[in-house]
Amino acid sequence: MDKQVARPWLSLQCQMIPGVRHAVFAANRRASGDFGTLETWPDGADAPAGMMAVLHAAMASGATEVSESRPSDGDPVVLVASPLRRGGEVCGGVAVEVTGLQPAQVPVVVQLMNWGSAWPAFLADQDDARKRDRAAPAVGFGLELLAGDSLSASLAAAATRLARNYGAKRAAIGLRESATVRVAALSGRAAFDRRSEPVRLLEAAMNEACDQEASVVLPAPDADSVLVTEAHARLAGGEAPSAVCTVPSRYRGAFSGAMVVVRDADRPFTASEVGDLEALASLVGAAQSVRRRADSSALDRLREAASKQFDRLTGAGHRRFKLGAAAAAALLVFLGLGTGTHHVSADARLAGIEERELVAPADGFVAESHVRAGARVQAGDLLATLDDAPLKLELARWQSQRDELSNEYHRSLSELNRGAARVLEAQIAQADAQIALVADVIERTRIVAPFDGLVVSGDLSQSAGRPVTIGESLFTVAPLDGYRVVLQVDESRVPDVQIGTTGRLALAALPGEHFDLRVTRLNGMATTADGSNILEVEAALVGDSPHLRPGMKGVARLDGGRARLLGIWTGGLVEKLRMWWWAWSPVA
Repeated sequence: MDKQVARPWLSLQCQMIPGVRHAVFAANRRASGDFGTLETWPDGADAPAGMMAVLHAAMASGATEVSESRPSDGDPVVLVASPLRRGGEVCGGVAVEVTGLQPAQVPVVVQLMNWGSAWPAFLADQDDARKRDRAAPAVGFGLELLAGDSLSASLAAAATRLARNYGAKRAAIGLRESATVRVAALSGRAAFDRRSEPVRLLEAAMNEACDQEASVVLPAPDADSVLVTEAHARLAGGEAPSAVCTVPSRYRGAFSGAMVVVRDADRPFTASEVGDLEALASLVGAAQSVRRRADSSALDRLREAASKQFDRLTGAGHRRFKLGAAAAAALLVFLGLGTGTHHVSADARLAGIEERELVAPADGFVAESHVRAGARVQAGDLLATLDDAPLKLELARWQSQRDELSNEYHRSLSELNRGAARVLEAQIAQADAQIALVADVIERTRIVAPFDGLVVSGDLSQSAGRPVTIGESLFTVAPLDGYRVVLQVDESRVPDVQIGTTGRLALAALPGEHFDLRVTRLNGMATTADGSNILEVEAALVGDSPHLRPGMKGVARLDGGRARLLGIWTGGLVEKLRMWWWAWSPVA
């Protein structure tokens, strides 16, 4: 690319990107390493330190390079360099220095650089002098398509430039919508009425050219042309006879729209001008598609993707895609019609039918401990002993006090003092009750197993001399002749669980065994576990195993009845979506 084209292109590229301080354009690299074309912006300014290094890195890697620095006394500085390609080979590059960018704006600058770098390669392919003379206006026309705030604004600006470049009284750009082309922009018009006669004539001309997949020109430069021109004749034969040229635009082999240029009849379009318009139309189609995709919403992109997949499904070819779609449809039908057992999974814990808490009978200290958690015990086995010395002293005090009261009672009887005797009799009864109470507490300082079972919790082996308080739990003992299963069912699955529901239990300690169970009780209150609400459900084991122990954990699967396979796999998601819709829907 020569300097005559590179300079205006670089200037337009810098105008398109806000915050550009410096830019460098390099192309036509020689064997010596120098560039045949080297332009800077602003004109004559020296490239900042590091810009050429980033540019060389982009050309070496063939990909866009971004370098960011953050001076201590100023705004962040971002260097973006994009390679230029021609014929699949890197032939140059462009780099810009931008300031005042937010982190979220850097990808936008990179995208604008990638869009703009496609134009020099196109212009470099225009070999004859006539096309090179028109290269700068073509660059402006292309950048108009990319620089607008929206697709409609970009198309309007491009249509106005198209009319100005070709001396036309009217130019229009249309986009394909479904099966027809509609006018999207008119030269010199920010808004227009789609139902007006001029717009309808322009749309008819665009569709006539696209239907024939060829450019239509009136008056025709080739007298032997066999193209249909009825719509063009109506457009050209208005109040003032006109020359009309309509060029379809393509993108990836498909028609994406069309361009129409209308000017005075005394200036018919030459074959050279038609060729120029066709070259522009090819770039217009790409630019339209890129901007349309960039400006479209997520719903529009989803609709476009769905349309493409539908075209692949109904059009010719794409055999593998069609086979995959057929297999997916067959699977969906199978899941929708087939049935299976709906299972409710829940974390499970094995517990004894009865769990007895053995507590400290009084404040005191641990004297001895004989067992630990996990030990098998029999009824009457001594588990631990508490220090009973203070209790024995208290017992001796009450016994001594009773003896004194008894002596006074007999003295009162001998003196026939019946009133005092009755008072002393009551005090003696009180002392007897205290003696019995202390004796019972002393007896209970020997912590013994209430029945045959397993010590589920409690370990005082390292706690000799530790103080304990009355009511403090020392051991938990569970029998080994029966178990219950405690299930933690998610609150959303509670409706699928009823008393009598059966299922299977797998324990982590016994992965090779599975146990049948049956729900016996539903807890009426939900609790929180691991950040989710759960309802505790109790179930009875059907059968027994000598390897079972209280406290074992595992997973239970309850039978929720028969249901469609599709509903089984998507039931949780459907319920969450239904709850979300109920919460956010404006309709009661």
